Amino acid sequence: MRIDERDAGFLALGIAAETGTLVPVIVTSGTAVANLHPAMLEAWHSGVPIAALTADRPPELRGVGANQATRQPGIFGPAAVWSTDEPAPSAEDGPGRAAALADEVLHHAHGGPSTSTWPSATRSPERVRRPRPLRRPRRPLARKRSRRSNSRGAPW
Repeated sequence: MRIDERDAGFLALGIAAETGTLVPVIVTSGTAVANLHPAMLEAWHSGVPIAALTADRPPELRGVGANQATRQPGIFGPAAVWSTDEPAPSAEDGPGRAAALADEVLHHAHGGPSTSTWPSATRSPERVRRPRPLRRPRRPLARKRSRRSNSRGAPW
């Protein structure tokens, strides 16, 4: 796990470049998604497969000053071979919805159009972006204070 989104994006890029396999990178919404842009562009230019799995806010919260509500549709331009703007989860979503979304990401990352069978064995994985809108913004977890400290008394 990486805390910095740029670091996570380039780590995914390096793993994908070395292994040739599709590597997911998962981030929260807002500027976290924009911080993946350099790695997505590098992946595009070098033909390396990575998948940006991003949290997002529902469409009704975009452009109204809501927290973490960056407009994500189209954010990676041509660097993402496929992107979708999913609706926020609802009570009608069954337990298989997350698995179906993961299958859809893998399907598109392997180059198959929505009417073909997945996975496509004829194409290598590509770059995709798949957001998951969240009604409430992510909140930081409470951190425990470390009893250890450096010579200045700071916990690092």
